[in-house]
Amino acid sequence: IPASKMPEKRFEKSWSRRMVNGYGDEGLKEFLRIYYGAVKYLDDRVGRILAELEKQGVLDETLIIFTSDHGDMMGGHGMVWKSNTSFYEEIAAIPFMVRYPKLIEPSVSNMHVSLVDIKPTILNFTKTPYKEQVSGVDLMPFMTGEKDKTLGRKYSFSQRITPDKNGRRNITRTSKGSFMVRGDRFKLFIYPDGESFFYDLENDPNETNNLVNDSNYKNHVLRLENVLQQWLVATGWKGKKVAYKYLF
Repeated sequence: IPASKMPEKRFEKSWSRRMVNGYGDEGLKEFLRIYYGAVKYLDDRVGRILAELEKQGVLDETLIIFTSDHGDMMGGHGMVWKSNTSFYEEIAAIPFMVRYPKLIEPSVSNMHVSLVDIKPTILNFTKTPYKEQVSGVDLMPFMTGEKDKTLGRKYSFSQRITPDKNGRRNITRTSKGSFMVRGDRFKLFIYPDGESFFYDLENDPNETNNLVNDSNYKNHVLRLENVLQQWLVATGWKGKKVAYKYLF
């Protein structure tokens, strides 16, 4: 196996990787059986909710949003579940489905969205006034076609805060953070020790070839580092300085 295709060593000691290494193919198959069973259970319950709304005659009057808080490695990169510190697509990308047939036509979009967009979307949809500043944007105009989707988010972000000795994730000046920024084609994650991963999703959708040290991609890495830094300033990051590869 080429070195670029081998699972990243950074996650070798994570529970996600050890579970696969320790139990082999049969352990992975059992994990996937349980996972698919959980998905089937959830699908059935969502179906019951939708059926009840239809029975009451309010299905098309109800704004329905379906999403989750994280993905599952599902064997990708030699890992299962979420117990690792990666930002691979398997764990960072999540479903975000919205139904309101009176305004939204069925479609699939590759527009960048975030969970922080849920609040302003619901509040604006229900015409509920709010004064406090929020980080998200109202997605409804993009879904109805009132706004061009190319004018929406250009990047997605994610972060993990290293817990303190008491297991808390309160952000202080000594807090360490791991961060991800993803554009349409390129994706970057940075860890507190300075290790970084950079992927060209167009040519490497499975994220197997870390290009952070490839001089041909230096400007692309630097651009995402600048985008991440601007986001950290905008969101008020007050923890330890991020260990960029090229920026600063």
